[in-house]
Amino acid sequence: MTYYGAPAEIVPRMLELISRNEGFWLAVTGNSMTPTLKHLKDRVYISPFNRKAKKGDILLTAIHGNHCLLHRVVKCNGDILYYKGDAQIYCEGPLPVRDVIGIVTKIERNGKVISVNNFYKLWSTVWRKAMQLRYFIIRVLSRLKRLFSNNTAL
Repeated sequence: MTYYGAPAEIVPRMLELISRNEGFWLAVTGNSMTPTLKHLKDRVYISPFNRKAKKGDILLTAIHGNHCLLHRVVKCNGDILYYKGDAQIYCEGPLPVRDVIGIVTKIERNGKVISVNNFYKLWSTVWRKAMQLRYFIIRVLSRLKRLFSNNTAL
């Protein structure tokens, strides 16, 4: 079964499964994790979270019981976590680790299940590091585009 819908409706069921040490599939909604996760095209498998959070983990976190956040951890400060979606510039947090529902251990895209293993973690690290350069790259490309479009008008 795949869960999707309003967090207020599905969070209690997700918490029940996690309390029994069971995982579940969750439909991805929203574009904040693009390109890693695609809106309504991907599903993620949420497993019980029973270890210390690390940078790069994608965690499902309940926020005030009426909202869920499925983002990547970018900073850990004891029991406080900071998150960022792969398509976002700004961090979200501080949020307490006690609000974590579970951790993404598998991703399903086009019927193919991808394990979040060491290779995937390497790719996500490269992606996170590239995010720091994204703003600069976009500015340079934008200026080059303007430069060449002005020269062709002469």
